[in-house]
Amino acid sequence: MRGKFDLQRMVALGSTNPARIFGLYPRKGTIAVGADADLVLYDPNATGVRSAKSHHSRADRNIFEASR
Repeated sequence: MRGKFDLQRMVALGSTNPARIFGLYPRKGTIAVGADADLVLYDPNATGVRSAKSHHSRADRNIFEASR
């Protein structure tokens, strides 16, 4: 949103590149037949506080707790 990088670069930095570094690509880090369906819905205009209590997960903590 601030012109730092586009959506494709954000996906590469947060998903595709880490999957390649850790040897998980193409099972992870891509949307393709046979790949795991780990998807994120991203709203750049969303506001709110991140919390483990508000996530749909069995984990009781979140590394991004209270960050904006």
